[in-house]
Amino acid sequence: MCILGSGASRYICHVAEMRGLARVISGWRLNGKGVRGCFSIRLCVLCQMADVSWTAVCDDGGMRSNLPPQFTSFVGREREVAELEEAVGGCRFVTLTGAGGCGKTRLALQVAEKVVERYADGVWFVELAPVADPERVAAMVARVLGFREEEGRPVLATLCEHVGDLETLLVLDNCEHVVGACARLAEALLEAGPGTHLLATSREPLSGSGEATWRVPSLDSDASVRLFIERAGQARPGFAPTPDETAVIADICRRLDGIPLAIELAAARVRIMHPSRIAAALDDRFRLLTGGGRTAVPRQQTLEASVWWSYDLLHNEERTLLRRLSVFVGGFTLEAAEQVCSADPLDAYRVLDLLARLVDKSLVQVRRSDAEEDRYGLLETIRLYAQQRLLEAGEAEATRHRHAAFFVALAERAEPELAGARGPAWLARLEREHNDLRAALEWLDATGS
Repeated sequence: MCILGSGASRYICHVAEMRGLARVISGWRLNGKGVRGCFSIRLCVLCQMADVSWTAVCDDGGMRSNLPPQFTSFVGREREVAELEEAVGGCRFVTLTGAGGCGKTRLALQVAEKVVERYADGVWFVELAPVADPERVAAMVARVLGFREEEGRPVLATLCEHVGDLETLLVLDNCEHVVGACARLAEALLEAGPGTHLLATSREPLSGSGEATWRVPSLDSDASVRLFIERAGQARPGFAPTPDETAVIADICRRLDGIPLAIELAAARVRIMHPSRIAAALDDRFRLLTGGGRTAVPRQQTLEASVWWSYDLLHNEERTLLRRLSVFVGGFTLEAAEQVCSADPLDAYRVLDLLARLVDKSLVQVRRSDAEEDRYGLLETIRLYAQQRLLEAGEAEATRHRHAAFFVALAERAEPELAGARGPAWLARLEREHNDLRAALEWLDATGS
């Protein structure tokens, strides 16, 4: 069976638009023959109507995906790609979660490209960022697959009817702002037929039945530096950092938490700034890291816009807790969060529930330790953003006062214990809290408290 290759597909679509055939394309429906057969039939007719040779644009392969082409290199993450290939093969519903800009979409596309051959009816990418109305999520998927909405019938019912016999992988990208609708869609599609598989990206889990969540980590140090140098070379051809400059770049990447979006925005500044100047300007990173690609979605054009998107999706109480957590500079325990952040309108019990939500939404990191309890922390970029919001809310002084009071009390509790049997354990705890103990003392000294 002949079918259009990807380059020819774009050409035919262009011809179709030029000849006013878009309404013809959108009006066709699948007829139960599957995605491949459907596109062959449509394309044959389209070629005839557009007066383009069918044999000139066909090959022996199949239209296996609509994955968007990538114009930059994929750096690092070899282990993550291998793990996700295995995860997608073993579970029909996998969701990649992580902070904004951590590379969820790019990783999903990389994995999808590697598994195309597993699915007889292809791999299909559905971009949900433009979908503001949750009721239109199913319609967007139907549109990508070429299914026409039927008057008087829910589009989800039509969609489930037609995908039931397909062997396909759907990549649902940017689900966080329509998370409930995506969860319902996922459950319905999985129930419709055993051949449908889903790979989603979201800043929080969809919490649907059968979902396996996979948190996307930051890039490691080596990959971060490689990414910076490659992207800087695109901004400034011939860029070849010296060993000293490479050390500066490594520090930039560390301070940016290994977040790919932030690293790429910083690397773009190499066009006009030396790496050492970029490093010096990172304290004001939200003004520095702008100027993403003009074709990128707005929230990926600046670092601040990326964080704002996550913050804007929070409920009021979640925003309140995130703002207050920004006073911790070295991570924190649950006890510390309850003591420092408990104030109107939040009590200690509410803090626990909200903290769990912020972890799910990739705004708070769980940092496992060998101590008796877990520690938590914010990526520095998120902490600085939340700190600005804390100032704007007029809560900074009161929150920092509670922060200082907690750590003074902790030091007083530790003092008599240091010479006893539990002295080493207390000394280790004080070491873990060193940065916050110092911040508390500096604030008390500055305010004369």
